[in-house]
Amino acid sequence: MSGDKDKDRRFRAERAAQAKRGAAIQSDTFAEISAYLTEAERRIKAALAGTPTEFEAYRLSQLQGEVRRAMAAWESSASGAISRGMDQSWSAGQDLVTEPLRAAGVDITARLTAIDTRMLDSYKVMQTDRIRDYSTTAINRINTEIGQAALGVQTPFEAASKVARHLDDAGGRARMLVRTELGAIYAAAGHARIASAIKAGVTGLRKQWRRSGKLHPRLTHELADGQVQEIDSPFMVGGGRIMFPRAPDAPVGERVNCGCTLLPWMDHWRVRDQAERPYTDEELATSTSARKVEQIRADVARAAPKPADQGLDARLAAAVIDARHYLVTQGLSTRHEHLVALDEATGLAIARHTSGKAGSVEITADLIAVIEDPAKKIALYHNHPRSTALSVPDILRLDRFPGVSSIAAYGHDGGQTVIRRGARWGEKAFKSFIQAVDEITRREIQRRVNAGEISTSDASILHTWARMMILAKTPIVDVVAEPGRRWYRLVESAAWLDDFAERAAAQLMELAL
Repeated sequence: MSGDKDKDRRFRAERAAQAKRGAAIQSDTFAEISAYLTEAERRIKAALAGTPTEFEAYRLSQLQGEVRRAMAAWESSASGAISRGMDQSWSAGQDLVTEPLRAAGVDITARLTAIDTRMLDSYKVMQTDRIRDYSTTAINRINTEIGQAALGVQTPFEAASKVARHLDDAGGRARMLVRTELGAIYAAAGHARIASAIKAGVTGLRKQWRRSGKLHPRLTHELADGQVQEIDSPFMVGGGRIMFPRAPDAPVGERVNCGCTLLPWMDHWRVRDQAERPYTDEELATSTSARKVEQIRADVARAAPKPADQGLDARLAAAVIDARHYLVTQGLSTRHEHLVALDEATGLAIARHTSGKAGSVEITADLIAVIEDPAKKIALYHNHPRSTALSVPDILRLDRFPGVSSIAAYGHDGGQTVIRRGARWGEKAFKSFIQAVDEITRREIQRRVNAGEISTSDASILHTWARMMILAKTPIVDVVAEPGRRWYRLVESAAWLDDFAERAAAQLMELAL
């Protein structure tokens, strides 16, 4: 027993040391890219500083050429930094598995097979292309500013002042690339090395999902913290299946800027952090996500099934996954909305149908007869071909039919919105409350459209997601709102949304509705 404890201690100590390498490599890589970008900015601004008040045609050509040369130098240097960072991440991801085992006295180096590097090679090519795209975009934008100065639309000084903004955008996109893709390579290498270690004879070795510890993390990732799976089984994250953090086929909303870690986990050593990692007092004081996760875990613990019902929990989880897969698969094939009604009391689907329409799916008379019974617990799941959030009519079905336990809309792009009665359901007239949420959202969106902050084409989409974000911050309903790859950038770029939703939710909860 003392031998196992000593192995455990050495394994954990080395694992903790190795786990820091992935983040350090990302930080160093971005610092190098950022330094190159600063040099590009210096060169471009120096060229613009020597520009006369009025542009001559030859001078305009020289300036634009200098922008291209400066950004080409950045592109080359940044691509090299990314490539080196990926090589380092690939190596560090493997060491995350082998070095803790070696520290515990299990040296399997001689028995390990080389990991296929085709994924690493393809990733390098992809990220080089993306750096080139960032560079090209910055060149075009900066040269447009110079061109406008030549036309007299703005002064050379004004053009120069906008250079930093366009380069900051390139830097921000590069930071996202480094965090996401170097992290993906790090986790992929660790995943592959765990698999090869198992083949080499290491018994009891599995994989574990560990949360990032960021101040504003994804709730789905926080709830996945501590989850342990066999190497060939995916983690369950936000109702979807993900093999490892930032896996290439993970929904973009679960992947981009994820800071979670894949850890090796020894079943027979009983590694101390086999469950979710407890939040510190500081995390609970500063992070609303941490407090929400703690509340969810407490609620789940209270509602945990009795031993005789343990089979239902697993069956229900599998049924939800199957329903989502069916809806998205059928939706992609037909471009129509489809509906699955799932009985949460049995874990069985009681209805599957479509009305053959792209914008709606009807509830049949037979199904209505079931969901009008308040004794029932029926979840209504459907797909949205345009990957939009739940509509107001969708949401109001929760109020109209007492036998409905939850409503979900799954996008074809990996996104999802889900709504369920919350702790203070019934406190307000729900229909009036939803109408008030919709109206306050409409006014804010219109104000921002009028101010030129958002386009009319983006307004309707932001309206639907803002509505869900407000509801998510009230105790009337429990909400999951995760935009997929189609709308993720739009929603994330609207930095005002979270603060607006917080204020609107507080205001509406005070009103007598």
